[in-house]
Amino acid sequence: MKRLYSSLFGAALCIATATSYADEQTCNNHYDYCMSSCNNQYNQCTQNNNEESYCKDQYQPCIQGCSNTRDSCLSQ
Repeated sequence: MKRLYSSLFGAALCIATATSYADEQTCNNHYDYCMSSCNNQYNQCTQNNNEESYCKDQYQPCIQGCSNTRDSCLSQ
């Protein structure tokens, strides 16, 4: 009987680990998509002959937003 409980606990632990990994992977995928959008905005800004410092100033809030969203996603 003790062996059965150990097996059940082990299976539950594996499922919980896989579920948390999937959630983390989902958060990372959303973050990557968000950052891709930020990078596209930055590249478009620099291609329009804007100063690099101006583009970086525009880029920072986008990056911060992606980071905040990822942190929020991971904390759920």
